[in-house]
Amino acid sequence: MTEVTQADCKAAAAYIRENGGSFAEYTASVFERGEHDDSKLVQAFARHRTAAVKPLVEALEAHIRNNEEPLEAMTEVMVAAIEAWKLNDEKAIDKAIHDGLARIAQSVASFTVEMLR
Repeated sequence: MTEVTQADCKAAAAYIRENGGSFAEYTASVFERGEHDDSKLVQAFARHRTAAVKPLVEALEAHIRNNEEPLEAMTEVMVAAIEAWKLNDEKAIDKAIHDGLARIAQSVASFTVEMLR
């Protein structure tokens, strides 16, 4: 069984409301409450979402693993955080981690934009 998100349940509910018969509203509300995640329709939406997102996630993971910018950012974050820790400076630790994550996010965002073109 594919893991189901609330978005999958809402999509199945919207489909049922649009195309269902006399019990459409009841069935849609059951889907929205997550009470029938194993239904064929909810599972179909979940499989579609997973199939659509999986290649992008795999490409992003490979980018982070194989690109120098995220790796350099992670290394610099750790060095800066350790130095701040030695000084017992919580704000500097937070800033180092924030700045490093921002660099990684920028790298990933740029990569994603290029992938989607």
